[in-house]
Amino acid sequence: MDWQKELKDESEISVLQKLETTLNKQIPKLDEQVNWNDFGVYIHKRTIYGIGFYSQKMEFLPKELWSLKNLEVLNFVNNGLIELPEEIGSLNSLKELYIGGNKIRSVPKSIGKLVNLVYLYLLEDDLVDIPNKIEDLINLKELSISSKKLDTLPDPIIRLKNKDCRVYLNNKEI
Repeated sequence: MDWQKELKDESEISVLQKLETTLNKQIPKLDEQVNWNDFGVYIHKRTIYGIGFYSQKMEFLPKELWSLKNLEVLNFVNNGLIELPEEIGSLNSLKELYIGGNKIRSVPKSIGKLVNLVYLYLLEDDLVDIPNKIEDLINLKELSISSKKLDTLPDPIIRLKNKDCRVYLNNKEI
């Protein structure tokens, strides 16, 4: 893909080129909003709006991602990721975050900095640690957590329900 024709920001072009090198494949442009099972990039008004990394077999997230300050939708589903780095908290514009089918055991406290987040899906079989900082997500409308190792949530997260947030644990609304 000739990203110079699609994007206006040189740093975004550079990020996509580095990601393509890391993945050793071209990232396709998506025609519409990123869904949980998409691989590709969604561009709106010549800016990266969303990225989907469905089934790309990445154990670690490329550090270049954290410079995408306009990113609103991000999914890492079915990749084999072993950690979600603290840098995730730098994506201030993020509204939707989908993580599932990886090997992530804990969520960093920096997730509480994503105050624009509306949808958060953490669907990890081995997840054992959910930070209370999730309660700081003042715009959250839906939180879905699924793990074979969790049967309850900390009180601060359960209190999100009082803030008009739908909270699900293992596919059951709390």
